[in-house]
Amino acid sequence: MNVDNYSLPKDLRPVFLIILANNQNLMTVLYVEDDPDDCDLFVEAINKVSQKEGDIKCVLASDGDEGLAKLIDFPQNPDIIFLDINMPKMDGKEFVTVVKQNEKLRHIPIVIYSTTITTIDMQLFNRHGVFHFFNKPADFNFLCQGLRFIFQEKFNGKH
Repeated sequence: MNVDNYSLPKDLRPVFLIILANNQNLMTVLYVEDDPDDCDLFVEAINKVSQKEGDIKCVLASDGDEGLAKLIDFPQNPDIIFLDINMPKMDGKEFVTVVKQNEKLRHIPIVIYSTTITTIDMQLFNRHGVFHFFNKPADFNFLCQGLRFIFQEKFNGKH
């Protein structure tokens, strides 16, 4: 797995967004998250889940604004987006609204990956056609199982 800026010492690493680039053997995942510990855990889980699936390249950013900028500038759309709700600058609700209004981006499935998802939030996200809701689990193995389930559901077991 290649991870841009990931080799920096943990205290110097930016809080980040993960984009896993799509080629023949690569799947594209965009992960928007403002908590570095959650990012580290997600990357570790993606590593574990993808060990049998091939290489994954990660591109890092700090929040929804930066994630959207990188998404728009990225030459190829990701296959799926994992998105936290509560973030500074642009939160998950605004991010989903902007993405779903963009002709180039609206077809990308979005997984809301957050510790808190209210009924009102779920209704908003459902109106925008969010693909899946995934509460951040406290257990690493549950995270890996959840990722496998989502990838199988979306990609019919390809990842």
